[in-house]
Amino acid sequence: MSTAIIDHHARSIARARLALEEAQAVHTAAVAEVGRLQQRIADCEARRAAITSRRLEGESSADEASEFVALAGDLDVLRELLADAQAKADQLFPGEQRNALARAEAALHEHQQQAEFDALIEHAREVEAAYVQALGRVWEAARERGHVRTFGEVFALHQTVLNLARHNSFFGLGGRQ
Repeated sequence: MSTAIIDHHARSIARARLALEEAQAVHTAAVAEVGRLQQRIADCEARRAAITSRRLEGESSADEASEFVALAGDLDVLRELLADAQAKADQLFPGEQRNALARAEAALHEHQQQAEFDALIEHAREVEAAYVQALGRVWEAARERGHVRTFGEVFALHQTVLNLARHNSFFGLGGRQ
């Protein structure tokens, strides 16, 4: 794989990671706001429960009665704020950025696999050329000794090579089908 392609994919991955980190930071802040509002609601509900408990025990005061009413209004407002904050957090979920990073990483992986395959093919071509050259030397040596009828009498090719030449496939090569 060329350095330019690797550099391109590395830059794409770096950009995608940066975008994801930025989106996650914004999303985390939005989720924190949701948590903060949920806690405020829980605190208000706990205070109302405490006031109700005191009232049922006959220990309530006029100030607590006013606070109880005010807490009801606070809870209404806090629940509206929570719904808005939850919608915002949901909207800011970095799914698109995660997908972009996954696509960039997949593209690099695909090109790496192709490069590995191309290198394997190149190696096979080199081995093939060396094999053909060696067979040529065997043939020349056989001719010098007077064995010139057929190459098969001089050097029997491996059955795998014969199958590849005859069938142009790996059929019959055991596990390599």
